[in-house]
Amino acid sequence: MGRGGRGTGAAVNALSVTNGPTKLVAMADVVPAKMNDSYDKLKSQFASQVDVPPERRFLGYDAFRQAMDALKPGSVVILGTPPAFRWVQFTRAIEKGLHTFMEKPVTVDGPTKKRMFALAEQAARRT
Repeated sequence: MGRGGRGTGAAVNALSVTNGPTKLVAMADVVPAKMNDSYDKLKSQFASQVDVPPERRFLGYDAFRQAMDALKPGSVVILGTPPAFRWVQFTRAIEKGLHTFMEKPVTVDGPTKKRMFALAEQAARRT
């Protein structure tokens, strides 16, 4: 989620691992140009690992829901979005049974930090 500079960078990092088959199957962003630039960069660098047809490139503030719905339980979702959106997206990932990688900072205030700790406990109970 979040195909800006950091989200794309995290996808590059994930696709660069050599100890397993890693594949990008869905993308989400709120800015069409960022989505397109990210897709073009990733596809040119990791052609065999990027399988994101137009119907799995989601746009809008709720695009993260559609992208997560396209994943199988046990898949990994990368949250490279601003911290204000993280708790909502992490909640969805837990509901869908997805492993989650979050860029830092994960939170920027006390109330959200408490919410994220509670969500982390909820996620741990699911494993």
